[in-house]
Amino acid sequence: MPAGRPSKQTPAPGGPVVYSMENHPNREDPYIKKLFDRFMDKVHTIPETACWWWVGAALPAGYGLTRVSGEKWLAHRLSYMIHTGYHPAGYVVMHTCDNPCCVNPHHLRLGSQQDNISDMIAKGRAHHGRG
Repeated sequence: MPAGRPSKQTPAPGGPVVYSMENHPNREDPYIKKLFDRFMDKVHTIPETACWWWVGAALPAGYGLTRVSGEKWLAHRLSYMIHTGYHPAGYVVMHTCDNPCCVNPHHLRLGSQQDNISDMIAKGRAHHGRG
């Protein structure tokens, strides 16, 4: 698989968040440029919240969904990988804005499943069973 393409292997963490191909570490790779452009075509920025709304396909819970080389990706996970250069395998990508359709890399952070559950409880988003 050519360098820079998404894979299930986790490379070393990348550099800073990249907003355009001009600053992207793999800007010469035509595959990455096409992926970046295709991804950003499905993003609508919301100035009031700084969220980047995914306007492509979505799951019922609001999380964006796309395909890369025939493989399904959650849009926020792909955004994290595209903009940081780091594949989040083994981690959940958490939304600091609590907006499931947001793909702004500044609103995303890596954590464990337990981190995600703790964040949900702390913010009062946990579902309580009836009893």
